[in-house]
Amino acid sequence: MDVIIIYTAVFICLVWVDTTLVWAFFKLTRNLDSPQPLLLTAESLDEFSTDRYSPMLGLLTPQIPTKLRKQRCHLFQQFLRQMDNDFRRICTGLKLILVQSEQDRPDLAWGVLRKEMTFAHLRMKVQFKLIGYRYGVDA
Repeated sequence: MDVIIIYTAVFICLVWVDTTLVWAFFKLTRNLDSPQPLLLTAESLDEFSTDRYSPMLGLLTPQIPTKLRKQRCHLFQQFLRQMDNDFRRICTGLKLILVQSEQDRPDLAWGVLRKEMTFAHLRMKVQFKLIGYRYGVDA
């Protein structure tokens, strides 16, 4: 009897984890904002600065009321979306340079792809931690 209960509990946990991962995947891949144009010009390079994201550092402070935590998570999400758009624009610009180059540089193309995968992985980790923070769970 105990074995059946344990197997049932494990099964329910696995289903919950799978459902959570599928939900997170769709939530992260859904683009809520209209995508910005991906054009990268010499003038637009001046827009890219890490100073633009410095307010993110103070948003997620511990021990704040739930309503304020929810608002700060929303602001943090907006910064993440902007960061994602900026990163995509930069990667697209790099890919265009690689395609138009007279020399093939598979090492650079592979490097851009690795950075895109790393960025996506780290963004997903931040999203999970943000969900935990929003509901007061230490992640």
